[in-house]
Amino acid sequence: MKSHIIAIAAQKGGIGKTTSTITISSYLTRLGYKTLVIDIDAQRNSTMVLLDGFESLSEPQTVAVLLQDEIRDLSNVIHQSKVPNLDIIPSHSRLSEADVILSQLMAREARLKMLLETVKAAYDFIFIDCPPNVNWIPINAFVAADYVLIPVSPNAFDLEGIKLTLNTIQNVRKYHNKNLQLLGLLMTLYDHRNSISREIYDVLKGQFKDFLFNTRIPINTALQKANAHKQDIFTFEPTSTGAVAYKSFIENELLPRLQVQPKI
Repeated sequence: MKSHIIAIAAQKGGIGKTTSTITISSYLTRLGYKTLVIDIDAQRNSTMVLLDGFESLSEPQTVAVLLQDEIRDLSNVIHQSKVPNLDIIPSHSRLSEADVILSQLMAREARLKMLLETVKAAYDFIFIDCPPNVNWIPINAFVAADYVLIPVSPNAFDLEGIKLTLNTIQNVRKYHNKNLQLLGLLMTLYDHRNSISREIYDVLKGQFKDFLFNTRIPINTALQKANAHKQDIFTFEPTSTGAVAYKSFIENELLPRLQVQPKI
């Protein structure tokens, strides 16, 4: 099986981007897939949940290696996470200044892609947790990725953010990565009791058709608590409604859309 590199991106924070990264990757490892998470968000939320002792890591042990003048191998950058069979390239606070630094470097948009060329064959899946903005860091993710997955909450303001992300995909496809594809939109924070959730979902379905996944990840305090306890949901509360929804999404929609056969 070839490696699938998926950037999880949205132009708005607080809509489940990092939760989706952690949850999807941790469940895939439970299905037997070798998986890597790359945290390129300066807030380091994926790193905080998945990796103990991340505070003591130096820049060359994190994704901040991208900001160095010379690209080096990833042997000191890949760490075993708390989840068995799940590796992580952790983020670093210095990524907050990355745009200025990268703009002065050669191949500024392709540095992550160049690094992944040396390791991607070792993984079935690679997930890139992107920051909620458009600069050289998420552009690096889009250039390196095969697909972009966009989490979206049932909020009218998210519609503009989707357009910005799609525009970035289009530009990257035009100039840097012609094979980049939109994997789909995943609705998160869905409240079945609230009519606005249903209305926004229907609007998105009308606009994006099959690109909007059928699965709606519900508002679920267990997902928030799992993050607070620095655990993935399948460790923290595997029978919660959030865990069940993500499990269904992965098995019934994500893997089939990628044409990935289940592990036996």
